[in-house]
Amino acid sequence: MDKLLTKREVAKILGVSPKTVDRFRNLKTNRLKCVKVNGTVRFERFDVDDFIKKHKR
Repeated sequence: MDKLLTKREVAKILGVSPKTVDRFRNLKTNRLKCVKVNGTVRFERFDVDDFIKKHKR
């Protein structure tokens, strides 16, 4: 397993604010998948890349 990313790291990758990352997590369809570790939200790089692929225009 790769290193888990923080919300701030994901925001930087996507070029959005951390608040927007929260909105992407809460989408009804094609949402950004995350895991909770000790009460904190973390993201796998694979899931971030998959989210990017699904939202390409």
